Amino acid sequence: MSKEKNGATIYYHDIGDYLSREQKLDIIRKARSINGVKWTELHPDEHGDWINHRNGKFAEFIPLGDKDDKKNIQTVFVPWYSNGLKTQRDCWCYNSSQAKLKTNIQKMIRFYNEQRNLLASDQIKEV
Repeated sequence: MSKEKNGATIYYHDIGDYLSREQKLDIIRKARSINGVKWTELHPDEHGDWINHRNGKFAEFIPLGDKDDKKNIQTVFVPWYSNGLKTQRDCWCYNSSQAKLKTNIQKMIRFYNEQRNLLASDQIKEV
């Protein structure tokens, strides 16, 4: 893309991966100014990607599945689709805290048993 068409040029400097905040700031301090940084002029690819240009080979891969074309497309998985594992009680059966999850499950079991006992005692009274 030309500067005339877009009116801007974008420059980029990769400071590195997996660095702490302090390490990144130290690199910037050592550069002392933007003139001390090795810049790369960025150009988007045909998809509009600027930094991580996608690999066109992905379009040639067999898809995992295609819900829109279940019969006519070759997929990794036979065209069977499901909602996956479901409890319909996600707020009770999932939690990032194991202790809270255990408490929730215990409350649910206790309530279930209370209701079961109430139902059983009502049936005994009717007999």
